[in-house]
Parts: sequence; C-alpha cells; structure tokens
Amino acid sequence: MYKQVYTRFCGDYSIREYIPRPVGSRDILLEVWAFATTFIDYSVKCCNLIVSGDRGLGSTCIGRIVEQGVLVDEQFIGSIAVLKPSIDSIPVIDFDGCATELVTISINNIEIVPQHYCRNLYAMFAPLLSIPKKYMELLKGRDVLILGFDISTILFSYYASKNSSRVYTFSKYVLWPKYFRFHYVSPTNIDLIKKIDVVVTLGSSPIMIEFALRFLRDRGIVIAHPIDVKHFIIDRPRDLKLYTLRYSDLSIGLKNLELFRNIIESEVKVKKSLNEFSLDSPEPEIYLVKPEHFKK
Repeated sequence: MYKQVYTRFCGDYSIREYIPRPVGSRDILLEVWAFATTFIDYSVKCCNLIVSGDRGLGSTCIGRIVEQGVLVDEQFIGSIAVLKPSIDSIPVIDFDGCATELVTISINNIEIVPQHYCRNLYAMFAPLLSIPKKYMELLKGRDVLILGFDISTILFSYYASKNSSRVYTFSKYVLWPKYFRFHYVSPTNIDLIKKIDVVVTLGSSPIMIEFALRFLRDRGIVIAHPIDVKHFIIDRPRDLKLYTLRYSDLSIGLKNLELFRNIIESEVKVKKSLNEFSLDSPEPEIYLVKPEHFKK
C-alpha cells in the first residue's frame, strides 16, 4: 500500500492508504520522485474549485515510468517524465494528481524529460513555462493588469515589465512581485475603471477576476489560465477578446526554466516528505518523495 493526499469534492484534505488504478492500454505507471502543489490545489482547498468525488492532489510532478500499457507506441519504461499541461485535461480537476508514490496517468498527459534535466528537481515546472511568445506580443505598448499564482505568471510579469506601457497588480494577488516593475492599485480604485488594455489572470480568485474585469476597457484583451476561464460568469463583458492559455513544446519551457532559475530556486519551498503536506498558500511548493534521485 502507498500513501496519497486526497480531497473529497473540496475543502479539507487527508492522507490515506492508496493503490494506483490498473494501467490501461494507453496509460503509464509513474514512480513519483517529487511533486508540487500549485494554485489549483489551493483553489480546491478553498472550494473555489469543486472536484468530482475523491481526487488525489498534487498538480505537477517528476518521476520514472515503471510500467506502460500495451497500446503505448514507444518504449518508455525507465524514462523520466513530467506532467503535461492541457486546457482539456487538468491534474487534480480532471484526473488524480500526483501527491503520492505511484500514480497511473494517460500517456497523453506526460512529457519525457531530456537526459540533462532528469535529476533537476525543478524540471517539473518546465511544461507550465512552455508559453508561446504570441501571448507576450499582446502586452507590447499596452497598459496591463496581471494577477495570479500560476508559475507562468513570472513570464508575463517579466515581459510586461520590459515592454508594456504600465504594469499594474493588486497587492498580494500576484506571484513574486518584488522581481518585477509593478504599480500597485486597489481592487476598488475607480480611476482605472475601463482604462486597462490587457488583463492577465493566471490562477486568481473569482472575486479578484471580477474586480479586474471592471478595469478592462471596451474591446479589451484577457489572457486567462484554463482554470480562470471557468470563473468568467458574473458580469463578463461581451466584447472582450479572450485568449485561453495554451502550451507549446517542452523545449520552450526548459529555456524559460533556465531564464528564471534563480527566482524559482529562491522562492519555491521544498519540503522533505509527503508527511509535511500543507496548503497554506497558492504559491507553488515542492514535496520530495525520493530525494536520493536529485542533485545535491
């Protein structure tokens, strides 16, 4: 028997004994070396997101493939893999997360890690950083408001700080703001109503999203994480241009991982075991399951 951190619908989480589901024809069995919680796990804890029944937490991970289904085309056993983000299939929400020691995952939801990164603990974040440049082009020369705690937020904060006219955020509602050029505003600031050209929301709360949309000018642009799109219900402007975040090649994510390596290594807390599990913040946190596999 193994251990798994799970929740039922939303709210409190527990650690239970766990057996992974059988490996299907197009599945792999992943021996988890380390996993991370993100704003997705935190949103489930706060009941901003509801999952269907029992669901394992842990939004991303890195580990070794130890078994594969009969219809998986290539031989992957022994390869090191990370979870692959998608707008249609999101860990914790659409399938069990990886806050455990062994987890069964569809082959469509993993990426194979290049040899050079197999012992890099932070490689699990590379798929989340594989953002195409077309999104950054939307920020150039515009007034931008950025919110959220997804790790991809740092890409938008970085490029907006270099290329946008002015960059705004709400204090305490954006990831690692001290590294970027922000103007801090109150969510109730009436001077910015219908003045912002682009709203970027990547893992924010429903109420903060609603405040942000009030600042968006007519026919303005919204770049949103797939999770945040689910919250665009109340008073959504009909004429906004909505871009749901999509992901590109892992190679792009690995380049961005190198670009922001110092920030990520400084800011992401690393906990030594699953028994230290907590969800006190929407910021990403790493949990070691098999620490012997990583570089000291």
